[in-house]
Amino acid sequence: MAAKKMRSRRAILVFEGGGAKGLVHVGALRAIEELEPDILGVAGTSAGAILAALVAAGYRSEELFAPDGSHTILKDLHLGRATELFGDAWSIIRGFRWCLDHWKMLLAGLGTFFFLFSACVGWHLDRENGGLAPVFGVPLFMLTVIAVAVSIFRWLCAGLCSTDTFTINMDRALRRKIPSVGPKGRVCFKDLPRPLKIVATNLESGELTLFSQERTPQVAVADAVAASIAIPVIFSPKIIAGVPYYDGGLVSNLPAWTFDEERALDPDAHTIAIEIVENERRKDGGPTALLTPFHNLAAATRAALFGAGILNKRAAAGLYVLPIRTDVRVLDFDLGADQAAKVVGAAYQWASANVIYELETRPRLLRRACRKLHEVVVDLLKAGGHSNAGEVRVCLAMAEPGTHRSLRYLHCYNRSRHPDETLTVPIDGSLAGHVFCTGKPTFDAAPFTYRLAGDANRRLRRLLWRGMTWQLAIPIYSSVDDGHARPAMVLLLDGNGDASYIKGVLNDDFARFASSMLSELIDFADSGRPHGERQ
Repeated sequence: MAAKKMRSRRAILVFEGGGAKGLVHVGALRAIEELEPDILGVAGTSAGAILAALVAAGYRSEELFAPDGSHTILKDLHLGRATELFGDAWSIIRGFRWCLDHWKMLLAGLGTFFFLFSACVGWHLDRENGGLAPVFGVPLFMLTVIAVAVSIFRWLCAGLCSTDTFTINMDRALRRKIPSVGPKGRVCFKDLPRPLKIVATNLESGELTLFSQERTPQVAVADAVAASIAIPVIFSPKIIAGVPYYDGGLVSNLPAWTFDEERALDPDAHTIAIEIVENERRKDGGPTALLTPFHNLAAATRAALFGAGILNKRAAAGLYVLPIRTDVRVLDFDLGADQAAKVVGAAYQWASANVIYELETRPRLLRRACRKLHEVVVDLLKAGGHSNAGEVRVCLAMAEPGTHRSLRYLHCYNRSRHPDETLTVPIDGSLAGHVFCTGKPTFDAAPFTYRLAGDANRRLRRLLWRGMTWQLAIPIYSSVDDGHARPAMVLLLDGNGDASYIKGVLNDDFARFASSMLSELIDFADSGRPHGERQ
C-alpha cells in the first residue's frame, strides 16, 4: 500500500493499558506506520507499556505480528503461545479468570458450604453437649467465616503469582534489538534509541511513578514494564530498588500527559493515543438487590482503571485519540492464532481508516481549500486595479474537543513567515471568537475593535502581525449543524492592504461564496468519516 504523508511527520505514540485487550495496539501501530511517522517518543501503561517498550527498542508491527499471521515475536523468543510469557503463572491466572466468570456460582457454593458446616457442628454440639448448639453454633459459624475471609483476603493481597518469568522474556525481546548490552545484559532506559515513558503505581509513597530516560536512566526497561502490568490480586507487586510497584492503570491508564513538555516545544508534532474501548455489555435486566453491591464494586473498579481517560488526555492541542473497540477481555491471553489474527486485522482496518482521515485526508482538503480561497481573494483584489491590495493570509479557527473558551488557528496559508501562524486565541475578545458566537460575518479594520484586549492576552498581542490593517471572519457551517448550533469553524482572512478598498471587494456576496464553498467541502470530507476522536 502506498504510504500516506502527514503534513508534520513527527509523532508521539501513546498506548493504553488493558491486559490482553492490548493486542489491538499491534493493528493500530501497523496503520500508523503506513503514514511513515518520525516517532519522537512512546508512552504506555500496563499492556500498553509492553508495546511502547518494544516500539522504543525499534520493533515494527510486522515483527510483532505479521499481517498474515505467519510470524509473531513469540516465535523469535521460542515460545508457542502468549501464555508462555508468564510461565507457570498462567495456570493460576486462568484459574482466577474462571472464578471471575463463575463468581455467582462460587458465592452460592461458599454460602452452602458454610451453612452445612455450621449445621453439622451445631448437630454435633447438640448431641454431645445436651442442647448447646444455639449457644456455640452461631458464634462458631461467624468465627469460621471471618477466619476464612481474612485468609483469602491476605492471599489475594499478596498476589497470586509473580512477574518474574514475564520479566525474563521481556529482557530477551529487548536484547534482540539492542544486542550491545551483551547476551545476558539488561536493556536500561538509557540504552533505548527512542524516548520511552512508562507509568506504574508506587505502593510505598502511594503515588504515580514515571519511568523514563530522564528520571530513571539506569532502571531496566523490563522491570518497569513488569511493574506497570502488575495487576493487583493477579500479580504480586514488582520490586524495583526495594520499592514495590503495582499496575500503572491504577493512576494513569492512557498517559498522554507524559509528553506535555515535548508538545509545548514542538506544537506541530502529532500525539496519537490509542484508546481501548470495551464493547457494550449485554443487559440481562440488571443485578438483583442481593448482588447489586458486588455489581457496583466491579463497575467502580472498571471506572477507576479505564474511566479516567479524560484527565489523562485533557484538552491537549495536537492530540488525536483513536478509540478501538474489542470483545477481547483483560485476561484472554490464551487466544488462538486465528482469533489473534482477526483481532489485529480488525484493529488495523479500523485504525487505518481513522488515522488516514484525521491526519492526512481531512487536513489536506482543508489546506487546499485555504489555498484556493487565497487565490480567489488575490484575483478579486487585483481585478479592482487598486495599487495597494497588499498581502493576504488565510486560516481556519476551530474549537477543539474538550475546549470551551478558545479557538485554534489551523490549516493556515501564507502565514508561515509570521509568529501568529498557529495561535490559540480566547473566544472572548477575538474576532474569530465573536463570529463563532454570533454566526455573522464581520470585517474589522485598524484600529481594531477585536484586538485581544486585557492583561491576560498581552503575550498573544505581541505575536500578532504588526503590519495587519484588516481582518475578516466568516462562519462555516456543516450540514449537521442546525439553526441554533455554533459554526463548525471560522474562516479568518487578514492582510496589510487598503482596508476600505478591501472591505468593498470582500463583501457579503464573497462571504456567502466562501461559506458555501467550505461548507460543501466539509460535507464532502465528512461524508465518509470514520469514527475517531480529535482532541
